Amino acid sequence: MWVRCAPDELELRRKERGWRRVKEAAVCAALMSLFLILVYWERPTRTFNALTPGEEWLSRAPAAIAVGALVWFLLLREKPRPTVICPKCEATKYHDGILVCQFGGRFEKVDELKWVESESLPK
Repeated sequence: MWVRCAPDELELRRKERGWRRVKEAAVCAALMSLFLILVYWERPTRTFNALTPGEEWLSRAPAAIAVGALVWFLLLREKPRPTVICPKCEATKYHDGILVCQFGGRFEKVDELKWVESESLPK
């Protein structure tokens, strides 16, 4: 059954979610930079050579890091769409402003709820 989280638990979840977004964006930006440095994308030759020669890596690094930083910034700027759930019927959807469920419940943000087994609830 879905129950509300305690305020201190909500704050801890928000902090963890924020750091996770920063880490994921940093990994994507680093992979993009590495791809731009290592993959040969200038003059095509008759022979297939997918990797950039080692002597060109340093000359490609500033542009690749700039593109990676731009990707990182754009990923962090994008706000995630909150998911809401009806604790009564467990229907889920993205938050669209309509908070009343068609089955009589009320949608709440999933981030503010946690799942608890019915047996562990006090009677």
